[in-house]
Amino acid sequence: LSQFEPFECDLNKIDVFEKNNVVFLEPSSLETKNKMNNIYNEIKNIFTDTENRLNLNKWRDNLTPHCTIAQPVNKANAPNKWAKNIKEKILDEFSLLNTNFTFKFKIDAIYWLTR
Repeated sequence: LSQFEPFECDLNKIDVFEKNNVVFLEPSSLETKNKMNNIYNEIKNIFTDTENRLNLNKWRDNLTPHCTIAQPVNKANAPNKWAKNIKEKILDEFSLLNTNFTFKFKIDAIYWLTR
């Protein structure tokens, strides 16, 4: 993965995965999303053995670059529209503070985690 140069990432949009009850921050820039997807696709290539058809179903076509910021302790028992409601509460808090938020950082390393 050394062909990828370090780059700036800025997270300033809140969104939800309603199906999974996850609230997350996502990059605002299409360029950042594309860079992350390029890295993702390279990692897919490294860990997929196409000759033996191994792991092909474990990879999504594209990555949704994000940073999870909230999810219920028990997803199975979470109220309907939990993620959407939490997103609105977070946005209301930032409005009350009269503040826009942007989290900026440099991506210069990749750590592989499995679960």
